Amino acid sequence: TQSTWGVWLLVSYNYSNADHSSYKVIPSLAWSGLLSWGYCDLIVRLKSNLDQPSINVTTEDTDDRVTCCASPANFRHIFFGHLSGAVSVYQIHRCSHKHSGISVRKQPFQLRAHQGAVTCMAVSDAYSILATGSEDGSCIIWDVNRFVYVRSLTLTRIVRLPVTSVAVSSTLGDVAVCYNSRKLVLWTINGRLVGMVTNDQSNSLFTCVGFSNAPEGAAVNCVVAGTSTGIIKFWSTWDLTHVRDIDLSGHGSISALSYTTDSKRLYVATSGGMIA
Repeated sequence: TQSTWGVWLLVSYNYSNADHSSYKVIPSLAWSGLLSWGYCDLIVRLKSNLDQPSINVTTEDTDDRVTCCASPANFRHIFFGHLSGAVSVYQIHRCSHKHSGISVRKQPFQLRAHQGAVTCMAVSDAYSILATGSEDGSCIIWDVNRFVYVRSLTLTRIVRLPVTSVAVSSTLGDVAVCYNSRKLVLWTINGRLVGMVTNDQSNSLFTCVGFSNAPEGAAVNCVVAGTSTGIIKFWSTWDLTHVRDIDLSGHGSISALSYTTDSKRLYVATSGGMIA
């Protein structure tokens, strides 16, 4: 049985701190924990306190292992993708009397539409959607308030390339999808194709994708993609016009990237162990 080892950082914020000079609410960290899966005993573990042992969240199915994970910032659910194409949804809430700080509902909801293994997923709090990508070449949008299917974003009906990365814009709800680590496609939340770029370099693959989140109207946001050659590429969210590249090729491939909530900083992790 195929096994995928992975980790996911769970984070909960307080939004009570206000910057009265700019009328902004400044989030502060309330709780954090590290989910991990892919162990021989099939247990999904949560580590939230250095001084306390990990707790067991759930158990993987031997024939349907967990492949990826996502959680919204509102801290209400954990989403797990599986080899079968199913997505399981666990309800969670803060629980101060427990050492872990959270309580997890043991019976999950099941979302089913993919015909292949779920490879990636991204959640949008602002638009209450979950985007999931699969080996079958489909990217599916789900309504996370009602747990129902919304639509599929499919590149072509003839040749379906596996989806390798996905991200959702917090300002527009646009969805960026990487197909086969070669093609980056931008869709609107309503399923309209905005544009597509192809990575033609034979030794370069798209490894991750994300969005900046500056206020619309005051700034033009970017779609950002990391590559296996250590290059970070930026395109305009309006029409996928190329903006610039940042070269970190001396530090390995780009394994993850994320903007801060105010979109003033971009944090990047590389396979060489650097966080910049």
